Amino acid sequence: MVGILYCAKLSLAIEVDGEIHKKRKQYDLERSNALSNQGVSIARYWNNDVLINTDRVYKDLLQFMKTLANK
Repeated sequence: MVGILYCAKLSLAIEVDGEIHKKRKQYDLERSNALSNQGVSIARYWNNDVLINTDRVYKDLLQFMKTLANK
């Protein structure tokens, strides 16, 4: 499972990374920098964390979204 979700209201990209991202670190860094330069914040989680540690990911994402909303 790999996916990117985007919340326009918060200018937030949420990315769920799979194993291939361990080999694409430079690509991910460049893409993250490009998005950041456009004012987009990024929340990145590993597939396994989303599937196994769902509550922790949810709480982390919720806190991140609250922080963005208060800017």
